[in-house]
Amino acid sequence: MSPAISTPPRRPRGERGAFRRYLALLEGLAGAPPDISTFELARRSGLAQSTAYRLLHELIELGVLVRDRLSGRYVLSFRMWQLFERFDWRQTLVAAAMPVMQQLRDDLGETVLLTTYVGHEQHCVAQIPGRAATHVTLSFPRTQRLDAGAAGKLILAFLPELSREAFLERLAETDGPERAQALRHIADALRSSGYVAGPVDDLPEFTSLAVPVMGPAAAIAVLELVGPSSRWTPDAAVVALPRLRTAADDIAQALGLSRTAT
Repeated sequence: MSPAISTPPRRPRGERGAFRRYLALLEGLAGAPPDISTFELARRSGLAQSTAYRLLHELIELGVLVRDRLSGRYVLSFRMWQLFERFDWRQTLVAAAMPVMQQLRDDLGETVLLTTYVGHEQHCVAQIPGRAATHVTLSFPRTQRLDAGAAGKLILAFLPELSREAFLERLAETDGPERAQALRHIADALRSSGYVAGPVDDLPEFTSLAVPVMGPAAAIAVLELVGPSSRWTPDAAVVALPRLRTAADDIAQALGLSRTAT
């Protein structure tokens, strides 16, 4: 007979509040400039300045954060990155996104794609084919370099600045400075517009509309609609933009994330 699974005891309210404060501080640090003051960090985190200062040093003592000697930025320690790598967070992302993607496909009829990234590679982790006879179905799983296609460029545009520049510097070495500079201009434009609409790079007979799924400081994924250009014209795609943005917000909310304004 299997042992009964008991309900874990509820933590005291004070412990839950302390955890929320630690989490708020980490979210405030995400994407912050390296010279951020304790006052600004407290403002971003919604904490009192004295509380932010105390929690920051507690996280350093616990080995959660370290201070980068070159940039001066507070970053997650190598120990924490090793711990996070043991979790396949993509499964959590897909589980949260699939109901939203299914509803989006049912409402608009076109193929829905979800793309995320690891390092400098993008990974299409979920797709729901369109209902019409003519629709996109990608080979799956699909992995590409971060600068390929609408999804990759949108992820790049909404990466933290240091991560984006690290990729572009590497791209300048491999593909030349002109390619890196052109991509930098594209990323700037996409951050301003907050979406991509146009022909699919390797499938010009199809049109894509894509928006970022935002975390507190960066894109965690891209939600994309793709359909034949004959019926899914750029103008028709843009009409669907509010619906797609709502779906991206719904995914972020299902993951417990707050979306950064675009």
